[in-house]
Amino acid sequence: MRRLLFLLVFVFGFVLTSSSQLIGDQLLDEALQCIGRNRSELGIRPKESWSRFPHEVMFKPVYFDSLYANPLQLGDYTTQLNNRLKCKPDDRGTNRSASVLRSLLSATFYTLLSDSIGASQQMRSSSANLFREIKKIDRLGNDRLISSEKLRNDLSNLPQWLHVPLAKLLCEFRRSIKYNRLSTNGIPKDVKNELFDFTGIQTLYDSDSLHSLAIEKAAKKFNPYFVCKSAVCMVDACSLFIQTVDSLSALHSFSQAFHVEIQTSLGTIIISDRSDRQYDLVNPLLVIDIGGNDTYRGTFAATSPTTPVAALIDFDGNDRYLSSEAGLSQGVGVLGASLLADLHGDDNYLAKNYAQGFGLFGVGILYDAGGTDSCVMQNSGQGCAYFGAGICAGGAGNDYYYIYGDGQGMGGSSALGLMVDYSGNDVFVAESNPAKSPGRADYHSDGKVNFCFAQGAGQGRREVPGCKLSWAGGTGALVDFEGNDTYKAGNFSQASGYWFGTGVLFDAQGNDLFESCYFSQASAAHFAQAVLVDDSGDDRYFLDKTSGAALSFGWDFSNALFVDGKGNDRYRLKMFGIANSMVRSNTFFIEMEGNDYYDVGEIDGFFGRCDLLETYKNKTDATAQYESAQHAIFIDAGGEDVYLLNPKDGQFRVKNNTRWPQPDSLGLYNNYFIGIDSEGKVEKEQKLKTEGIFKSN
Repeated sequence: MRRLLFLLVFVFGFVLTSSSQLIGDQLLDEALQCIGRNRSELGIRPKESWSRFPHEVMFKPVYFDSLYANPLQLGDYTTQLNNRLKCKPDDRGTNRSASVLRSLLSATFYTLLSDSIGASQQMRSSSANLFREIKKIDRLGNDRLISSEKLRNDLSNLPQWLHVPLAKLLCEFRRSIKYNRLSTNGIPKDVKNELFDFTGIQTLYDSDSLHSLAIEKAAKKFNPYFVCKSAVCMVDACSLFIQTVDSLSALHSFSQAFHVEIQTSLGTIIISDRSDRQYDLVNPLLVIDIGGNDTYRGTFAATSPTTPVAALIDFDGNDRYLSSEAGLSQGVGVLGASLLADLHGDDNYLAKNYAQGFGLFGVGILYDAGGTDSCVMQNSGQGCAYFGAGICAGGAGNDYYYIYGDGQGMGGSSALGLMVDYSGNDVFVAESNPAKSPGRADYHSDGKVNFCFAQGAGQGRREVPGCKLSWAGGTGALVDFEGNDTYKAGNFSQASGYWFGTGVLFDAQGNDLFESCYFSQASAAHFAQAVLVDDSGDDRYFLDKTSGAALSFGWDFSNALFVDGKGNDRYRLKMFGIANSMVRSNTFFIEMEGNDYYDVGEIDGFFGRCDLLETYKNKTDATAQYESAQHAIFIDAGGEDVYLLNPKDGQFRVKNNTRWPQPDSLGLYNNYFIGIDSEGKVEKEQKLKTEGIFKSN
C-alpha cells in the first residue's frame, strides 16, 4: 500500500495533453520559421547590465529561471504537476483517499523542493501500546497534564481493536513533531508568537502589515525540507490509519458506545463513536470521529504555539465545520503540519480568514473525499500559502467553493497554494463584486471589480514606494480532473502570475465555463508567468466589464501560455489578449481542435500581436526594453472557426484557414509575432475523402 513519492523530472520541450500534440508542435515550428526564430531564442534571460530590472528579489523559486528562459516548458511543468496528482484508476474507497493524500504531498515536494521525499518509514511502535504512546506525547510539551489512572480508565472505554492503530498513529505524530522542531528551531520565540497573531489582516502582503518583518526574519531561518518531512510522517500515518480502521471496522461491531477526551500538553486527543455530536474545540491535537452527523465549532485541524501538528479525521456523516470567528481552523499549518480529512457525507465548511487549506511556514491540508460539499470563507484559504503549502482537495461529488480572494490555488512567496478536485460538476467562485468583499477593489477596473488572486494565481510582494520588502511569488495551481465545471472570479485569477509568481490552471475534461474580467485566463504581469491548459470539452472563456488582459497576455517581462485541446470553444473579450505581448513579454495561444468562435474588439490587440514602445527603438536608460525580444504566437490547429472582430483599418486579415504575419512582425525592433489558423489533419483528410481523393492505407 505504501509507495515512493515521485522523483522530480523535467522533460525539456513542449508537452501538450491533447492527442493532437504532433500537429500543434508542427504548426509551432512553422510559426517560428515564418518569423525567423527558434525555440532557444524564446523567453527572458536577464542581464546584469539591465539596471532597471529587479535583480534583488528575495525568495525566488528554484524552478523560476528555467521556466522564465524557456516559456514553452510551462506546458511540461503543468503536466508534471498534474501527473503527481493523479490517482490510479483502480483506487477505490479508503485506498483512493490514501493515494490522494500522498499525491498531494508529491506535488508539494515537486514544487517547493525540486526534490523528492520518500514515504514515511515503517511504523516503529514495536509494542503498539497506546497508553505509553500518549504518555510520550504528553512529555513533549512544557506541562504534564495526564493522570495515569484517568488515562487507563479512558482507554478502557475504547474498542480494543482501535488501540494498536491509534498507538501507531501517535508514534508517527512524535516523529512528525521532531522534524517540525528541526524546521523552526532557528526562529526566535517572539517571532513565532507573532506569526500566529495575524488573523485580522486581510492579506499578509499588506504593505503596512506589522507582521512583514517577522515573516522575513522567520523566512531566513526556516528549513522547508524538514517541515515537508514532518508533513510526510503525519499525513502518511493518517492515510494508513484510515485504511486500517476501514478494514477492521468491517470485522468488528461498533455497538459499543464511546467518547474519550484526553488532555495532553500538546492538545486534546478525542476519539468518538458514530453518534451525532456537537464539538466546541480549541486547538485539539487529534480528533477521530467514526461517524454521525456532527457539528464542529471553534479552532481545529490547525497548529498553534503549543500544538505543532494537528489532525481531524471524520469517517462518515453529513457534517458541519463552523469557524466564523477569527482563528485558524480547518486545515491550517503555521510553523507545523495539519490535516482535516472527511471521508464520506455531504458536508458544509464555513470560515473567515486563513482556513480550509492554508500554510505559513508549514503545510495545511483540507481533504473531503466525497459527497456534495460546500466550502465558504473570506480571505486566504482553500489552497493558499506563504513559505510552505496550503492544499484544498475534493474527491467525488458536485462541490461548491466560495472565497473573497487569495485562495483556490494561490501561492505566495516560497509556497505552493493548491486546489484539486477529482470529479463532479464543481463551481469555483472568487468574489468579483467590491460591495460584497470590501477592501479588494482594483483600480485596473475603476474600482468596480475585485482583485482576487485566485483559481491558480502565483503572487509576489512587489517593490513599491514606501515598501522595501520585495518578495518573489510562488506557484498557485488549480487542478480539476472531471466534470462540467464553472469558474467565476474577478481580476488576477484563473492562471495569473504576478511579480515573479507562477499561476497554473489545468482542467482535464468537461464542458467548462470560465468567467472573469482582467489579468486572467493565462495572464501575467511584472516578471511573472502563467499557464492555462484545458484538455477537452466544449468550453466558454468569457471576459466581462474591463474584459481584457487575458487568454495569453503578458505585461512587463512576463510569459503566458494557453492551450485548449479538443472541443468547440467560444471566446469573448474586448481588448488585449489571445496572444498579446506588451512590454517585452512572450505569449502563446494554441487551440488544438474544434469549431471555435472568437468574439473580440479591435484587431490590433489580438491573435498574435506585440506592442511597440519608443524604448524599443532607442537605447535609453530602459536598456532591458531596448535589448530584449518579445514574441506573440497564435495557433488554431483545426476546425471551421469564426472570427468576429472590428479591425481599425478595415482590412479583415484574420480568417479561417489563413495565416497573418505582419510587415512589422519579422524582427522590427525585436518584435516577432504571427497568427495561424490551420485546417488541421482531421479536416484535411475528411475533405479529401469527400472529394474521392483520399485513400486509406
